[in-house]
Amino acid sequence: MDLGTKTLGLAISDKQGIIASPYKLIKYNNIEDAVNEVLEIIEKEKVDNLVLGLPKYEQFTWLCKWKKFKF
Repeated sequence: MDLGTKTLGLAISDKQGIIASPYKLIKYNNIEDAVNEVLEIIEKEKVDNLVLGLPKYEQFTWLCKWKKFKF
């Protein structure tokens, strides 16, 4: 998962968990809509694990921004 302020990019891996391929780009206005769509995809694709990618140089900035999202 690649979380942006207005989009969420999703990729899904092969059965061995080695290669990830693009799956879907979710455009959202509020994070709850994105979360609901991800939950539907998790159920549909029988996802076992999630990985949230953060750019190396922005990790601290993203952690600070993440606090604004409430689930």
